[in-house]
Amino acid sequence: MQDAEAAPLAAARKPRRPTSHLAVASVLLAVLALLGPLISLYVLDDVFVFLLSVLIAAAAILAALALGLLGLALALIRRRSGVGMPLAACGLCVLVILVAAAQTTGRVDFFLHARSYEAVVEAVKKAGLPPGGEKAFILEHPWDPSSLRELAQDELLPRGRERGCVGARRTRDGNYQVSILVQHWGHAGIYGYFYAEGPLPRVHGDPYSTVSAPGRMQQLGAQLAANWWEIYSNLE
Repeated sequence: MQDAEAAPLAAARKPRRPTSHLAVASVLLAVLALLGPLISLYVLDDVFVFLLSVLIAAAAILAALALGLLGLALALIRRRSGVGMPLAACGLCVLVILVAAAQTTGRVDFFLHARSYEAVVEAVKKAGLPPGGEKAFILEHPWDPSSLRELAQDELLPRGRERGCVGARRTRDGNYQVSILVQHWGHAGIYGYFYAEGPLPRVHGDPYSTVSAPGRMQQLGAQLAANWWEIYSNLE
C-alpha cells in the first residue's frame, strides 16, 4: 500500500528531462546570435560593431547547434517525445545564418564591397562618356564590374528588376557623377550609392529631391568616404 502511494510522489519529484533545458538554451543562443548583427546593421550602422557582433554570433551559432544536436541525440537515444524543440533550434540557427548573410545598403555593405563599387566607377570612365553626356548602364551580375553594359534608350527593365542599374554623367568640367542602385524594396524605396567628383550637385527647396544625380535616386544620405554618399528614393 505504501509503495503504491509513494509511486505518484516519486513521479512528481522526477527531474525535468535535460533535453528540454538544452532546447531552451539553444533557442536563446540562436536568438541572441540573431539580434546582435541585426541591431548593429539596421540601427547602429557601424562597421566595427557589426564585425564584432558577427564573431560573437558565429560563436553563439556553433554553441546553439551543438546544444540542439546534443538535445536531439539524447531525445532519440531515450526514445522520448519532445524532439521538435531541438530541431526548431537548429532550424533557427540556419535562419540566423541566412539573415546575417543578407545585404543592405549602408556603411557595412559599403565597407564589404567598396572595391567593387569603385571598380564600377572605373568601368564607367572607360566607357568614353563625353563631357556633358549622360548614359544608363546595368550590372548583369551584382558586384561584378566586368558585367557592366550600356542600356539601350528604348530598353525597359521590369519593375523590381532594376537592381544593378548605374546612372552616369560627366559634367562639362570633366567630373564624373555615378549612381549605383543596390537594393530595390518595392514600395519601400530604392537604395544605393552616389559617387561625385567636384562640387556636389545639391538641390534646394524640393522636399523629394536633395541632389541632382543621374538615375532615379535623388535623395542624398550620409557620406561614406571621399566622393561617396548613400542615395535613395522612397517615392516608389
